[in-house]
Amino acid sequence: MTLTALNILFIGSLGKQSLITLNGLLQSAHTVSAVAVAGSTLGLGNTPTSRRRFIPAINAGTTQSILDIAMERGIPIEILEPGVTPDQLHSHTPDLGIVSCYPHRLQDDLRLLPSFGCFNLHPSLLPKYRGPDPLFWQLWHGETHTGVTLHRVESRLDAGDIICQERLAIADGISEAELNRLCAMRGSALIDNALGQLQQGRLVARPQNDQLASYQGWPTQQDFHVSTEWPVRRISNFIQGTRQRGQPYQLRIGARRFSIDSLADSSSERMPDKAYAMEGNYLRFNCYDGCVKVVLAS
Repeated sequence: MTLTALNILFIGSLGKQSLITLNGLLQSAHTVSAVAVAGSTLGLGNTPTSRRRFIPAINAGTTQSILDIAMERGIPIEILEPGVTPDQLHSHTPDLGIVSCYPHRLQDDLRLLPSFGCFNLHPSLLPKYRGPDPLFWQLWHGETHTGVTLHRVESRLDAGDIICQERLAIADGISEAELNRLCAMRGSALIDNALGQLQQGRLVARPQNDQLASYQGWPTQQDFHVSTEWPVRRISNFIQGTRQRGQPYQLRIGARRFSIDSLADSSSERMPDKAYAMEGNYLRFNCYDGCVKVVLAS
């Protein structure tokens, strides 16, 4: 049995991932009946400042948000608060909820409101890297690949059945904003394909293997550190990837502690006679498989 065009409730934030996802839906044959955002992203909610402080500035250079797009197209905008589902959402009678970069766990009555439930777009290869900030942790761990996963939303965060996913390489030196954009673009294509399968009654999801799952929460100031035991690639890609968050990186060499602003250079050749060397505002130090040169924070 083939369904007609789907009536979609879009749930997101003001970030680039949500914008790309919504634009993809608006170019499809389906109807976006409402756009919902968390009040906390608009400065209206009670999300602790500590949870927002280290979120990347991935909106740099973005001239539009999902709210701008919704207003331009006359799509109703709903403001969500944790634990509260606005009564007016029921009037939109959504067939499906599409969630992209929403900063809270969906309460049960909201995720079950659409006839087919809600699908969430997550920038990792689930079940690895569940949690609110997966790209940061993949860069921190020195992963060579990431991915994007479309999964059903259930009561446990990022633990619902996988509908589809795609693996993506993490290019050396790529910024977190660009990596986020690539994941969102590929995710938009995954959503379009999944909606077609849902229409045709051919959508099949598979459960996640909880034994392979990992979860990381919001990064704190203490998580912005590098180690001399890391390889050159991990240090370089972590700093270059997350630098636009504006948080200095901490490094400890013996009894000395250094605060790093940015990466200057790297080499596979270690300094033979010393662990580190100061060169004005630069620090050069040996690591696991080479040498890294960084700019010290002022």
